[in-house]
Amino acid sequence: MKLPSINFKKLKKRYIVLGIIVLFILFSIIKNAVTPDDSKEFFTVEQGEVSETIIFAGDIDMKDRVNLGFGTSGRVSQVFVSEGETVKKGQVIARLSTNQLSAQLLEAEANLKRVQAESAASGVGFEYSYQNFTTTKEQQDTFVQNAYRKLLSDSLEVYTEDDTDAEPPTISGTYTDTIEGDYIVTTYSSGSSSGYSFKYTGLESGFDAIRTNTAIPLGEKGLYIKFTEGQDYSNTVWTVSIPNKRSSNYVVNKNAYDQAVAERARVLAQAEDSYLQSQALESSGNQISKSQADVIAARARVDAVRAQMADSVITAPFDGVVGLVDIAQGEIVTANTPYVTLVGSDQFELALDVPEIDVAKLQIGDAVSITLDAYQNDAEWQGVIEAIDVIDTLVDGVPVYKTTVVITNPDERIRVGMSAKASILAETKEGVLRAPRYFFERTEDGFVSRIMVSEKKDKEQSVVLGLAGSDGFVEIISGLQAGDILVREKTVE
Repeated sequence: MKLPSINFKKLKKRYIVLGIIVLFILFSIIKNAVTPDDSKEFFTVEQGEVSETIIFAGDIDMKDRVNLGFGTSGRVSQVFVSEGETVKKGQVIARLSTNQLSAQLLEAEANLKRVQAESAASGVGFEYSYQNFTTTKEQQDTFVQNAYRKLLSDSLEVYTEDDTDAEPPTISGTYTDTIEGDYIVTTYSSGSSSGYSFKYTGLESGFDAIRTNTAIPLGEKGLYIKFTEGQDYSNTVWTVSIPNKRSSNYVVNKNAYDQAVAERARVLAQAEDSYLQSQALESSGNQISKSQADVIAARARVDAVRAQMADSVITAPFDGVVGLVDIAQGEIVTANTPYVTLVGSDQFELALDVPEIDVAKLQIGDAVSITLDAYQNDAEWQGVIEAIDVIDTLVDGVPVYKTTVVITNPDERIRVGMSAKASILAETKEGVLRAPRYFFERTEDGFVSRIMVSEKKDKEQSVVLGLAGSDGFVEIISGLQAGDILVREKTVE
């Protein structure tokens, strides 16, 4: 029997086709097994940190800056300072021409002397008794004020009820107010050069960085506080009592003050009796009453001219540095227009307008990171919130709260008027469950997400979310656990 012939060429071709089909099927299976669905995005719920940082824009200013001008119009006769010059409180900065006022003052003073002479010639001592009473009262008031100031300012010390080995700060200066009470000074760790800052409440309130072995103003009532280098000043509370009743000098100063008050009452009673007798005598006739009126009118004219002369001078209200001088000799100026800027310290501050929605997230003493638009992100400075207004201010119809940030590490690159951005860590939570915010969808009942059940299946899960972070992560309070895989459809770009 003759076997049929085999066409090996056709057979080989069939096997090749069959092999290609098998390989294609295997490749598809493997590809589907190892390649994820490109249309979906996944994230595994993890533990980590969620923090909210809020950013505000503001402008750089100086802590103590004032614009000065003349109280009257006129021609500038002298400018005594230049920009960058240091001046002392009361120093004359600029003056207007006062030739005409000087002549008026001489005339007014001459008229006052004339009417005083006429009053004396009439045999009446009213003018003398009035002047004596006024001078005596000023002297006695000064004695009492000095005694009281010594009572309040002498031997001031810092006390604490805390169990601390830190050396107490020291107090210097003269208390300029008349209100008795306490300064409560609280220290805390910060990013300042010493590692500490402090806040004070009570008689005044405010904040500052601790600069060891340097006297730092404690408010604006004349007192200074100095901390010792090398001490642990973290979380301590100190009290400065005005006056210091624990001091051994308190009783001596209190007796001296009481004696000054009693002496003033005795001396003024005598001077007042003499004045009232002279007044009764002067009022006994028309001619005497006229002399009294003439003297008062003449004195008022002298005082008025002197007041005008005082308005023609700009004087420094405090020690500082002249930042701007916008006048020149011979220039005509107008009243109540700023021509000179005086800076009282080298402390820079950042003024922020904080919206109502964010103000509750801030506290006095919060640390602030600052960047300047002029340097973009190439440099960063540190600051601390010193004050937050309790009353809102309308800016473009929107209520904002003026917030002041003191820069704790200023340098020569900072200039007044520079635009700045302040980053403030409002809240942070560590070790919480977190995931990107875009994996959650808001519904009428709250938030939901989709979690992977198996390779091919996922389900919807209700969740409770907490703090939303500035980096896109959000805190997961309940509904998920670490290791759950979240699924979402990719956004089509």
